[in-house]
Amino acid sequence: MSKKVEAPRVERIDLQSIAIRLNQLRDLIAILQDQVNTLTQELTELQLALSTIKGLEEVVEETEVLVAADRLATILVPAKILGNWSNKVVINIGRNYYARVDKDTAIKMLNKRINITQNLLRLRSQELNSVVNEYNSLQQALQAMYYQQIQQARVSEKPRVGGG
Repeated sequence: MSKKVEAPRVERIDLQSIAIRLNQLRDLIAILQDQVNTLTQELTELQLALSTIKGLEEVVEETEVLVAADRLATILVPAKILGNWSNKVVINIGRNYYARVDKDTAIKMLNKRINITQNLLRLRSQELNSVVNEYNSLQQALQAMYYQQIQQARVSEKPRVGGG
């Protein structure tokens, strides 16, 4: 029995396949940028919640405050924070379910979410950087191929000297 030896396959990369891959990468970059932006906003909100609850630690007796009705603080509504508030913190535990916990448990939960969000953000940012690097490399390769074809076209168009 003789073994059939196959010649190594040479793949030719053409301009069209590079252009298709560039379009795919551009779409992926947009998706990853959206995810990075969303995770950044979520991280900011979690850090704000943690900062707020830690700032409330000084409240030991009933205190009147103004609470923002929206994220831009367009309108402030008067409210009272009770002296025993630290045992009545309500926190979102996921899928729109809430639990009443004490302040220390809420802080631990927020810290855990912050760590998870930071890790996700780091991973998505690394993935985004990798895709952007591939996109830039392909774009440079495409540009080099384009200039090479222009040079070849110029060489083939040059008139011959001393025709006979």
